[in-house]
Amino acid sequence: MFSSSTRTRIRQFLLFAFIPLIACAVAARQLYLSKTDTLSTWKGGGMGMFASADSTETRFLLIWMGPPGGEEHVVVGLTNIQRKINSEGLWYPSRARFEPLARSLKTSKFTAQKQPTPIMKADPTGKEFSPTGRSLRLLTATGPRPSTDPLGWGVRIEYWRMRYDPATRRAKLQLIETYNYPDDDS
Repeated sequence: MFSSSTRTRIRQFLLFAFIPLIACAVAARQLYLSKTDTLSTWKGGGMGMFASADSTETRFLLIWMGPPGGEEHVVVGLTNIQRKINSEGLWYPSRARFEPLARSLKTSKFTAQKQPTPIMKADPTGKEFSPTGRSLRLLTATGPRPSTDPLGWGVRIEYWRMRYDPATRRAKLQLIETYNYPDDDS
């Protein structure tokens, strides 16, 4: 069908042109997703992973739960399965990625402190703390809740990212997105 010299030229084209084009397309898609869709630069074929401090140590969630119209509580402890879902979601955060975590939390049992934890604020140097007059309860998920005992609480997940600000030479926290998952029965 093809002569051996034609096959050799096709093979050389594939090796020297087509494969680098595919690599460039993957890199361009990764760059696009990391800039527009908050995909971590450490994902997507590893493109940019050495040029960024972006990792799960600089991305985190604040998880709030509470009854509809009632006081919200902070979830500070997750089960092993919930931690895995959380970690996977932080690499490519989206409402759909965190929905399994919210569903799992809605069907979890929790332990809570007997006394609310006072909320403190730091002075500009970060050394002196003073009370704000507010407090909250910290919840720890301990496992599945029986389906006969629904909690009836909604979940609010705040996705935060820490960045280094070269102008101030300090780390800066930024709220990226808030995802609300109301109680399914309300």
